[in-house]
Amino acid sequence: MNLISYKENFLKNKTALNLVALAAIQGANALIPILFFPYLIFTLGATLFARLVALEAVALYVVTVSLYSFEVIGVQRLIEAKGRGGDEAARVYFEILYARISLFLVSFFIVLAIFYLFFPLDLFYATVWLLLPLGQIFQSNYYYQAMERNLANALIIIISRFSFLAVGYFFVKGADDVLLAHALIPLSYLVSGLLSVAL
Repeated sequence: MNLISYKENFLKNKTALNLVALAAIQGANALIPILFFPYLIFTLGATLFARLVALEAVALYVVTVSLYSFEVIGVQRLIEAKGRGGDEAARVYFEILYARISLFLVSFFIVLAIFYLFFPLDLFYATVWLLLPLGQIFQSNYYYQAMERNLANALIIIISRFSFLAVGYFFVKGADDVLLAHALIPLSYLVSGLLSVAL
């Protein structure tokens, strides 16, 4: 095999590997509720489980606001910046990170104000669930996609999600464990997000 065909095969394999890693990220994020929620409904009961799911929905609204369209636009901007070289990619990354954190903080305080005024009993749990969007902000999947470095990010996400899932199966045994049940999914996102930043 000559050098040119080796390079072409490597690039094809790298693209395939990145696509598999992206699918694994989406799969891990989708599987956790599918695997954990049926267990939670039986261990917590319908009322506590319904509150948990409602708070997850609130967190997903904050995700929508915080991530905005950066997952798409960020990839394009980073690819363009990578082509220009220098510190352009880092500048774009931090610009997007700061914008996302700003949107998160605005959403965070709005959600906390709403819960303080109308749902004070769930204020603490709402705060816990807001770790989920914060983790997704730090995770910066768009960055790894643009840099074609999805494998390490995918491994971090998969290990984090399934580790916290295992903790849930072992330690959430009933209604007394409701705080742990609320914290596991958001913490898995926060941990994987912080580990992704360290890559």
